[in-house]
Amino acid sequence: MRQDDISIPRSKRRSIQLPKETVDKRVAVNPKAEPPSLAKIQSRPAPTSAQMYCSKLLQIWKSVRYMNSANQTNPRFVGWIVRRFQQAHSKATLMTYLPPISSPITEYSTIIEMFHQSRQLAKLSNMSYTHITLDAGAAIKAFHVVWNNPAAWSDIIIHLGDFHAMMTFFAVIGRFVESSGFEDVLFQAGLCSSGSITGVMSGKHYNRCWLVHEAFSEALERLFVEQYLPTMPKKVEECAQSNLAQATSLTNILNDDTVKEYVDQCQIQKTKCLNGEFGKTPQFWAKYMELVDRQQKLHFSVNTNDYDLRMLIWKESLPLCFATNRVHYARYGTYYVSGLECIDSTHPGARQEIEDLGLSVRRNQLGIGQSIDMAGEQSYMRNAKTAGGITQFAAKESTLQRT
Repeated sequence: MRQDDISIPRSKRRSIQLPKETVDKRVAVNPKAEPPSLAKIQSRPAPTSAQMYCSKLLQIWKSVRYMNSANQTNPRFVGWIVRRFQQAHSKATLMTYLPPISSPITEYSTIIEMFHQSRQLAKLSNMSYTHITLDAGAAIKAFHVVWNNPAAWSDIIIHLGDFHAMMTFFAVIGRFVESSGFEDVLFQAGLCSSGSITGVMSGKHYNRCWLVHEAFSEALERLFVEQYLPTMPKKVEECAQSNLAQATSLTNILNDDTVKEYVDQCQIQKTKCLNGEFGKTPQFWAKYMELVDRQQKLHFSVNTNDYDLRMLIWKESLPLCFATNRVHYARYGTYYVSGLECIDSTHPGARQEIEDLGLSVRRNQLGIGQSIDMAGEQSYMRNAKTAGGITQFAAKESTLQRT
């Protein structure tokens, strides 16, 4: 067929007409519905062994960085974990999009439609339950829908995203150190400009929060080591001075008797400091170091898909949400953690689905995960063909038709 024979009607339209959505806007959901009681359901508290192991890793990492200060070759904790725990040729997570709904996520009709479509995908994947990860604002609406009809949505499990939770916990830390001289030290040390300090204190600048709090906490840790701890074990010195690719395995280092004694002594001294035995000022900054370490542990639990450690860190972090008036996480986060503790009784088999790489997304074949809500937002912002990102993509029908 010649090209002259092809006849395509010309049009000046630069968008396509999608079929109108069939989402029923008339949904009756009582926002004051009470959650089902979990008081009489058998719970399974998380063991503390996972947290102790992560605490040892943190102490070894800080010691290695301390010994190698002059010529630093060890990365930050996340990079150090990637090097130590990466698995060659690990399976990457397959990410895809559901059909877009041009309605706000905070509408109950949107939540119900999302439940239906997610349930269909879960059945295609031969999963017994549908796991949905949301930020606090959307999760509140989703909880309301489930609580209004628990029998109809018994296979739906709502998870609070770790990315948004860590931003909230950074805001809690910022509230804790506010007006303590923390902001002045950041500015004088050149860690943060005066215009960016507000974003760090509020937890809005996620990457900058990590950089600032990790550096500040590490500096305090070095002062603590110089003041209260004995000589560094020889095994840690060898690890700090050797090439990472040829270093002794991490398991052998942790099992060394001198290293065990050193780590135990660190914990004893930090406990004394937290109890105020060395004065009020060391007690305050020791508490700050503990809060930053808790963030590191939460991030580590996502990296390694550790269900027990994640549940334990969430449970320890929520009381400060009460103290700092973070109402959403204080209320719904508490219910979420209680549900995780009782999940073996309320949703038999769901825990196994979560532990099978269900807590995080693997963007590559290194075997190191990142939080699900962070991966989702990064994908949306990258692929939404509009300057406003996903906000305009979801809110404007004309933008949706152009993508």
